Amino acid sequence: MIARHPGVRVIIDHIGKPDVTEASPHASFDPILRLADFPGVHAKIGDYQIASKQGYPWPDTHAFVTKLVGAFGADRMMWGTGFPGSGRLVPLADALAYVEKDLPLTAAQRHAILWETPAHLFGFTG
Repeated sequence: MIARHPGVRVIIDHIGKPDVTEASPHASFDPILRLADFPGVHAKIGDYQIASKQGYPWPDTHAFVTKLVGAFGADRMMWGTGFPGSGRLVPLADALAYVEKDLPLTAAQRHAILWETPAHLFGFTG
């Protein structure tokens, strides 16, 4: 679908739902990384706790985010979180801290993921 319709924007959610139990180099994650070959595909860092087998700060997901940044670049990644209010699976402060301080990202990568990419992708203006 992506190859036939290159103008369609696609967002891979839940950090690609990796198998965090698989040993490195995580071969089953390669198909997700290959989607970076298509410029209209973006990756979303969200609902990491669904993939994780560990508690906050979900360290078993960090390697996968690093792989996504390497494949897609921060300019094709964004952060998102689940349902607001009492329906949240994790506290909003933890969900945001995961990207703001826990992941091995540079300040520029964090800014792109939290602000620049979604603003560009969805046409937000300041």
